[in-house]
This record gives sequence, C-alpha cells and structure tokens, in this order.
Amino acid sequence: SYVVIGSNGEFMTDKGINEQKFSSFEMFRRSMHGPEIITFDELYERARYIVESQEGSSSASVTSPSSDEQIQTGYSDDEEIPF
Repeated sequence: SYVVIGSNGEFMTDKGINEQKFSSFEMFRRSMHGPEIITFDELYERARYIVESQEGSSSASVTSPSSDEQIQTGYSDDEEIPF
C-alpha cells in the first residue's frame, strides 16, 4: 500500500531546500514499515517512467485526447471517480 502526500516543492524556500523539513520527512518515511510514503512528484515520475518504458517496447503510443474528445470512464459527470 502507498500513502501519497505533498510535493517536493514544499521543501523549497527562497534560499533553497529547507534541510530540517526535508530530513524530518525522510526520517519519518524511512521509519515506516507499513505503507510506502511517496510525494505526488515521485508518483508522477514513477508513472512517467512506466509509460515511457512501455512506449519504447510497443509500437502503439499513448496520446492525450483533444479538447473535442471525451474520456469514457463508466461514471456519469456528477459521480465521483473512486481513487
């Protein structure tokens, strides 16, 4: 299981990385044995890596739908998609 929380930008200040905040987060994350804790940025990078590696191994490519196209989810517009 995973806990996705925050973003890497939360560690940034005008003077660079807030080392205390970042190291505190890393210590907390490494002390957890249950769910893996990742940031939204890390999740995005993992997903991007998976998509790029799949694109390289297959001839089909994934493209973003145009503004005229709708993605069919099986849920009506007023239903919340479960995540």
